[in-house]
Amino acid sequence: MGYRTLKSIFHEHNESKMKEEYIKRFNSLASFNTNINIIPMENGKKVNDLEYPLFFMVTKNLSKKQELISINSRKIDRALNSLPYAAREQYFNDLLIDELQSTNEIENVFSTKQEIAHALNNQASEFLKFRGLVDQYKEIELNKKIKVDNVRDIRAIYDKLVSNEINEQDKLDGELFRKNFVGVHDGSTNKYIHVGLQPETKIVEFIGEMLTFLKYFDAPQPFKIMASHYLFEYIHPFYDGNGRVGRFIIAKLLSDYYDNYTALTFSYVINRNKSKYYKAFMTASNHLNCGDLTEFIDTMLELLIAGQERILDELIPKMDATEKLTLYLTSHYKQIDYEFLYLLSMDKLFGNKRNRLTLIDLENILGVGRVKINNTIKKYDNYLVKIKSRPTIYEISDEFLNSIIK
Repeated sequence: MGYRTLKSIFHEHNESKMKEEYIKRFNSLASFNTNINIIPMENGKKVNDLEYPLFFMVTKNLSKKQELISINSRKIDRALNSLPYAAREQYFNDLLIDELQSTNEIENVFSTKQEIAHALNNQASEFLKFRGLVDQYKEIELNKKIKVDNVRDIRAIYDKLVSNEINEQDKLDGELFRKNFVGVHDGSTNKYIHVGLQPETKIVEFIGEMLTFLKYFDAPQPFKIMASHYLFEYIHPFYDGNGRVGRFIIAKLLSDYYDNYTALTFSYVINRNKSKYYKAFMTASNHLNCGDLTEFIDTMLELLIAGQERILDELIPKMDATEKLTLYLTSHYKQIDYEFLYLLSMDKLFGNKRNRLTLIDLENILGVGRVKINNTIKKYDNYLVKIKSRPTIYEISDEFLNSIIK
């Protein structure tokens, strides 16, 4: 039998049996007590006379999932590191468009993939509302030092990531965070699924505890990352934007520990498993589960693995196609022609149709002038499809690509 929630033991047996199991788990040598206390939820309300320290057990399932994530991450790294930088960047952007579109959809923020793609490349005012979101995630790709060390860093991430998109009535009114009540309400039951901490001093205190836990608590990092994700949503420091900020923080932490591509898949998978994701939070906060985060961490790792498997399922046929392309192009074309056709082929295979390489990109990557690029375009006009004029963008034709890789 798998790991059972304490709530399920309560309902099958009784409170005495549940408490006996709780004490056994909490004091187990396989358990980690975070020393961070939460007030649980019951029937849409906080149970203010109850307080439980969050803890989790390192079960067989958790250990196996942790190992599988590490193996998958190494596979993804090896596959992508064999590609030229331009192809890796285009694939990152492809995942990024899916990730940002998904994180917006989860929060019911309207955006299209085209708008996200424009924000990747365009400074025009109509796309500025997504610039913060795009810029912060691009810093993950560039391995820039994004600070998640102190309470003010969390506010700084919020300011850069989502502040441009927040409605006036949801603007922050505290020194760093919100001053007043916020909750997640379920319209179908007319009850609160979650109620955030207040006042602001309590928010600041708990974020400090979360960051200390991440930095100093002696436990495997993947489990700490997932536990901190629960904690952030438990705190709910903002009136709006908690989900997007929380998922950015987890992406940043995952990119520090695994690879950038694993980190980027989280929101995409959550968006396709919303009920499982939200149920994990509700289960962890339920008063009958006594602060046990084991099932929550297990679910988050399962979602992360699903994201990695999506990447690997995409990469394996693309890597086979890349091998065939390389062999064919190197044996049939001179260097500049090979590089030109190879680059556009990689863009088609690994990039996003809404975010193709421009002629300026080609000049910069290949290190040649516009005249040389134009002459090469004329030479291979039959292999190309012009898809945009301002800026000028060509993509390799399906016919040319399929004739080689199939």
